[in-house]
Amino acid sequence: MLKDYLIKIESKKGYFNRLKTFSYALFFISLLITIFQFGRIGRDRALIEDVQKIGKFIGGESELYIADDIVTDWALKGYFARYLSVGLTVDKDIEAKYLISKKKIDEQKVGDSLKLEVLHLYLAP
Repeated sequence: MLKDYLIKIESKKGYFNRLKTFSYALFFISLLITIFQFGRIGRDRALIEDVQKIGKFIGGESELYIADDIVTDWALKGYFARYLSVGLTVDKDIEAKYLISKKKIDEQKVGDSLKLEVLHLYLAP
């Protein structure tokens, strides 16, 4: 009985060794892919570039007003928080110098030299 069990384990040893080797190879391939993808922008490239351009333009502003058309754009809010540590708000009690929108609106536009692709930057009303 014990002898049969040991023979069974011994016959599966090669399978476990191959599985272990495959697991290590998969881990290292995943690690290499992660390293090569570091710093690359995979999606929303134009939006992220706009966020970075606005960040250089506004400097150390901590709050920006956002227009009604982008209130629920969570990716945009995340990019501003991640890249600039800037909050986006619709609350008029908070003082901010600029307003951003994805649509053109009737406000005084600033930052034409930024050549924004997705967003528009205006002076706050």
